[in-house]
Amino acid sequence: MLNLLKDLVAELGLTLVLIAHDLSVVAYTTSRVAVMSAGRIVETGAPADLFTTPKAEATKLLVDAVLTVEGGLAGQALA
Repeated sequence: MLNLLKDLVAELGLTLVLIAHDLSVVAYTTSRVAVMSAGRIVETGAPADLFTTPKAEATKLLVDAVLTVEGGLAGQALA
């Protein structure tokens, strides 16, 4: 499904509004991201930029909430 959405955007020049909490899906399917908190956009940019160097507190919290294998092995998953 994600590949289909990505292909349609590329082939037809569509704009896709994707609402998701899964940052890997967001990074894979979009070229620009808007992070919202309390109904307001708090940060926008390319997924790689936002997810590696978040500036807004809401973006930092979202990125920090992502479960990783390393975090799970260190006992930090679902803390």
